[in-house]
Amino acid sequence: MKGEIVERQLYLQLYSEALSGYAICKRIAASANPVKNYELADCNPAFERIIGLSRQDMVGRQIDDLLKENPIVLNWRRLLGAMRNPGQSREEAYSKALGSWFHVDAYPLAEDYYAVQFTDISAYKNQIREAERERRLLRNAIHGADIGIWEWNVQTGEHVVNERWADLIGYKLAELEPVTLETWKELIHEEDLSVAKRRQADIFENGGRDYSLTFRMRHKDGRWIWIESRAMVTSWSPGGAPLIISGTHVDITKRKLAEDAVKENERRLIISQEIARVGNWELDLETKKMWASEEAFQIYGISWSPSGILPLEEAQARVPEEYRKTLDDALTNLIAREEKYDVEFKVINGFSKKEIYLHSKAILQKNQEGRPMKVIGTIRDKTEEMLRQNELMYLSYHDQLTGLYNRRYFNEALPRLDTQENLPITIVLCDVNGLKLINDSFGHDFGDELLKRVAEIIREGCRDSDVIFRFGGDEFALILPNTGSSDAEDLIKRIKGRIAEEKVGAFDVSVSFGYETKYRREEEIQIVSKNAEDHMYRHKLYENKSARSKTVDLIINTLYEKNNREMQHSKRVSALCESFASHIRAGKDEVSKIKIAGLMHDIGKIGIDEKILNKKERLTDSEWEEIKRHSEIGYRILGSVSEFSEIAEFVLEHQEKWDGTGYPKGLKGEDISLEARIISIADAYDAMTGVRTYGRVLQKEEALSEIERCAGSQFDPQLAKLFVEMQRSDSGFSV
Repeated sequence: MKGEIVERQLYLQLYSEALSGYAICKRIAASANPVKNYELADCNPAFERIIGLSRQDMVGRQIDDLLKENPIVLNWRRLLGAMRNPGQSREEAYSKALGSWFHVDAYPLAEDYYAVQFTDISAYKNQIREAERERRLLRNAIHGADIGIWEWNVQTGEHVVNERWADLIGYKLAELEPVTLETWKELIHEEDLSVAKRRQADIFENGGRDYSLTFRMRHKDGRWIWIESRAMVTSWSPGGAPLIISGTHVDITKRKLAEDAVKENERRLIISQEIARVGNWELDLETKKMWASEEAFQIYGISWSPSGILPLEEAQARVPEEYRKTLDDALTNLIAREEKYDVEFKVINGFSKKEIYLHSKAILQKNQEGRPMKVIGTIRDKTEEMLRQNELMYLSYHDQLTGLYNRRYFNEALPRLDTQENLPITIVLCDVNGLKLINDSFGHDFGDELLKRVAEIIREGCRDSDVIFRFGGDEFALILPNTGSSDAEDLIKRIKGRIAEEKVGAFDVSVSFGYETKYRREEEIQIVSKNAEDHMYRHKLYENKSARSKTVDLIINTLYEKNNREMQHSKRVSALCESFASHIRAGKDEVSKIKIAGLMHDIGKIGIDEKILNKKERLTDSEWEEIKRHSEIGYRILGSVSEFSEIAEFVLEHQEKWDGTGYPKGLKGEDISLEARIISIADAYDAMTGVRTYGRVLQKEEALSEIERCAGSQFDPQLAKLFVEMQRSDSGFSV
């Protein structure tokens, strides 16, 4: 027995049948290795099973040898060393042979003899290990699920929480302890606190056992996190009142944000459907009932029903008769043959009573047996889209300025109208005379008004069956079905008569016409059109010449009416040019040309803003650049009229300088025409001595000195010398 010295034979007899393994060790000669100081004296059968050797194989052998043959994981050194000390020594051992765990106890029996007891604790170890594993799994599960645990003692008010509960809101447990009701009030969002109180009141007042709710708690970093809380009464007082309430907290912020994002996406989808005018619908093929979104109700103009059931008869009544069969056929083909459901139709909206365009798509949904169950679709109001398409179509085939058909539509309409039923068919080409000249002189706004007025006159002069086009620029075309040459001439005469009476501003409108008629089917309509154009250009040759000449006269008069100073300046420059040309003995024709050129040298100023022309202060850089355009404008105006085409070059170059620093071309020396060099001197002299918008008026001698100073740079030095001599001589022209 423990702590008693007994004979080893009696010991073994008592424990030979025991389930625990018993052995008697005998201390032998001392050795450097303590394990080798002992040999096995005897053992019971249970010890044989544990070690895995028979008694005969073990008795008399050193413990060290036995461990080497069938080692047991055991700290023998510490165990046997403890035998020499009073009291029991216990270690744990593991038998690889049996795969079992043991408690090993050792104590002395008699002199030099010690008892060793092996007690199997495998079941206990397994229980401990399993319990530890379950605790670890539970701990990991709780930690991974962000679960905080709390317990509330209702009587004492004490709250016990775990570390994870505090961790959810960013704290260490020590920072929050002790946790009280005040702690909860500080942490829970005030809007959610009242809800939590109502749920708890249900337990106390109505005998509830558990509750769950979601609320916001303030994180240590200041943000709000969403908590899902579940709680139940875990202990009751003898009187039946809640005593202990236990619960869990789970952080559901991510889930809540995801749910909020879904709701926000749904909200945006609804808004986008409202903006895009898109509705959803579902047709139950068994009940024959149709569910529709609120937007679909709006599209049909039917009052919204909370059930979402769209009254089919009322919806169908909104569809015009010509579209009903189309919708029925599309639905039948989808259900019976799974053909594509993609239809466009119209409805009369029940609210606005207006006709709207709709586009609907749908798919077929089947049940598990493969039978058609539902038709799910969308419906979209495409009225605005159709109106835009119609507008784009209109713009693609119409001239924006006049509203007439354009050349693109002419090219498409001409072959379409070229039919036997329309013979004879006449094509008329028209061209507004002098439009470019008018645009250059009076601006494009004035020219646009002229074109719009011509379009109105042509439209007024045509019949409903006639088709009118603006080719672009200054050209118009007419296609006159069932119209012979005689009728075409009458129509043209009627239109020309109206045009002759027309004025746009002070300008007389002039339009040249040409036509050709197709009588036989085999005639090529394109050739007929080309002949009409040729006839128009032949008329334009002599009609346009007169119109352009009148236009130039009108431009000169208009410029002079706007600015009397310009008129006086131009007349003086013209007289100076005539006198100087005669002085240098130019021919009679040359003198005449340079006189006219001097008169018209500033005609291009008709295209310059009057505010700039009459400005009294010094011009800005941008204003000066605008003024410099007048020589080019004048060139274009005069160059468009044959009788003025030659002097147009003189007008273009009159601002060039001898040294090449002038404009617009930067011509130099004798590359500048003689006439332009003369105009340049006369223009500068009159500008210095005449009435000026800014700067001091110079005396004659001062101006002549300035011309002498600029000879060789601005002016032709030889002509400048002759001009100064002429002005200073008694016979010279003086101003």
